[in-house]
Amino acid sequence: MFQNSMYSDIKKSNFFKISICLFVAFLLWISVFFSGCIIPSSYDWALETIEKHYVGGEFDPSLAEEKTPAALAALLDKYSAYYTKEQYEEVIKSNAGEFYGIGVTLQKVDGAGALIVSVSGNSPALKAGLEAGDVIIGGEAHGESVTFEDYTQFTQFIDARAKGEQFILRTADGEYTLSKESFTQSYVTMSTKSTGWEFRSSVGSELALFENMHLSLDFLPEDAAYIRLSQFYGGAANEFGRIVEKFNAYSMNTLILDLRNNGGGYVDIMQSLGGYFVKSASKVAMTAVYKSGKSEKYYCGNHSQKIDEGVQVYILANSNTASASEALIGVLVDYGICSYENIFISDYIGQSSTGRTYGKGIMQSMYVNGWTKEVLKLTCAKIYWPNGKCIHDIGLTAADGCILVQTENTVTKEDKELRDVVRIIKSRQS
Repeated sequence: MFQNSMYSDIKKSNFFKISICLFVAFLLWISVFFSGCIIPSSYDWALETIEKHYVGGEFDPSLAEEKTPAALAALLDKYSAYYTKEQYEEVIKSNAGEFYGIGVTLQKVDGAGALIVSVSGNSPALKAGLEAGDVIIGGEAHGESVTFEDYTQFTQFIDARAKGEQFILRTADGEYTLSKESFTQSYVTMSTKSTGWEFRSSVGSELALFENMHLSLDFLPEDAAYIRLSQFYGGAANEFGRIVEKFNAYSMNTLILDLRNNGGGYVDIMQSLGGYFVKSASKVAMTAVYKSGKSEKYYCGNHSQKIDEGVQVYILANSNTASASEALIGVLVDYGICSYENIFISDYIGQSSTGRTYGKGIMQSMYVNGWTKEVLKLTCAKIYWPNGKCIHDIGLTAADGCILVQTENTVTKEDKELRDVVRIIKSRQS
């Protein structure tokens, strides 16, 4: 018994030692296997992803200054980009409509501060009363007043302000009190001759539709609504649907859709918007052709609220109308919702590359490194309208039958360009 018991203990001891050795060997094998065979370096991942999906032009990795994904991305077209995990998280927030700041897009003005090109919906700047076309010439904080002699002084003034700290911005028309805040951007407004509608934060920071008489445009025809769509992000599709509901409730017969300075956004929002028109609902919105030669059709949505086929649709566009905006125009043109002669394109006096839309007929997709969560945004497909037309690097011009509207600036406070378009529409309807 003793011998047998001792032999049994020895067997167990040897078995335990062998098991430990095998387990350690397995861990070492796993480490080597995953580090050398399965998990590629960030550079190798980026190189493989670009070579597999990128269609934006010539790509020569030997020109990269260093072996990093960022250096490779720098060799690609202007639409492609590299993001760290943290940077991509900020992109996601931004595209969802979540922002921090005062909510303005600015342009330099020689010797006089900054011109406001656009004011984000539901932003602190909008709530304070600032408008596109305003030139910010000065500010005041903690009782100290400053005049902005250039754009840099303005940005330095804003950067120095803490969240929630009230300050004053000054234009030629008055003073506006506001602060930097986190806000959810809205993207759609509607104006009629007598009233207007916009989306603002309500209880719980949710966006709700509010009537705003100050948005009324007294020069519009009685049966016309002017709808401004600023981007294809966040809740733009749902907002547009709520606006369509109001449009129908007012029994409007004319829609003026403003896509000026709308650089596009998400394809699925464009698809959804196409579903708010009777003649395009559920139909092909566009076709994407990828590097592999594979083609994929994207379809318009189909909503209960729709704009009737009897409504006259007019579109305002300019050289910053791009991507998803141009794709939506393609939907409206190809299904007979809006004719080329009802598309008005800004022709800026004395400026080059105007009198056309931007001409972006390509699509970008995000490719995520599953191990590091870094991201490459790559041009991955060429886009074709439902009728097979591709407007990339061409855009829409007078050659298509579009109407050019001469104007001096990209933005003016009184929006003379819109007034000119309305005059043309009225003359056609008389």
